[in-house]
Formats: sequence, structure tokens, C-alpha cells
Amino acid sequence: MLMQETDGRGTGIQMAEKTSKHIVVIGGGIVGVTACRALLMDGHRVTLVEPGTPGGTQAASFGNAAFLSPASILPMSMPGLWRQVPGYLADRKGALTIRWRHLPRLLPWLLKFLDAGRTPAKVERTAAAHVTGKRTRR
Repeated sequence: MLMQETDGRGTGIQMAEKTSKHIVVIGGGIVGVTACRALLMDGHRVTLVEPGTPGGTQAASFGNAAFLSPASILPMSMPGLWRQVPGYLADRKGALTIRWRHLPRLLPWLLKFLDAGRTPAKVERTAAAHVTGKRTRR
């Protein structure tokens, strides 16, 4: 297991100045390293914990070559998705898991999510709004 403290100028160097907090970041992928950099720039002392070689085959960033897709941070509902929901829910290890006791609070959001992908035009408006930062009309 690799544990490094850094001051932003190189690895393995402990910061000499006092900082406001000592923060531990778990994971040396693109997100973890970027978080470390931002925390260092904000004046914090940072310890990065990575169970293997940073960027190695075990890392989440390995398979995507450290590419972050801004379009992928927004879950996009698509026409016909509602037909797949029962199958998703039946798969205990699937991508969609719901704690049934939370369903009453979750249901309004789920319905809006499914409605957002009801037609291709609605999906296009949602995607355009994400790019421009403007809210869509219903």
C-alpha cells in the first residue's frame, strides 16, 4: 500500500508550513490526484492512499485512460428506459438498487427522471441545457 505526503512540488515531501487541515484522499486515480492537488493549493496537508501503483491496472482511471466525460456526470433518461427498470431491480447486483422503505421519498424524483427521457426531443433539450447551463422547459 502506497502512502505519500506531498507539498505539491514532488512526491514524498512533507509540508514544512502549518496548514489548516490534514486530509486523507483514498485513491490515486485522476479524481483522487486532482482532489489532492486542489487541497494542496488550498493550503492543506494531504496524504494520498492508493492500494497499488498509482494509475495501475487496479485503478478506476486505468480503463478510461483518465478521461472524464462531462456528459457522463448527468444521468440521462432515455425513451423506453422504464421498460428495463423491472429487470434492473430484479438483479441484486445490478446498476439500479432501491431500498424499498425509501421509495415514497424517491418516487417523485424517479418519475421526473423517467419523464425527462420520455421523448427524444426531451433528451436533446436536457443534453443542450447541460452544455449551456440553462434550465429546460418541461
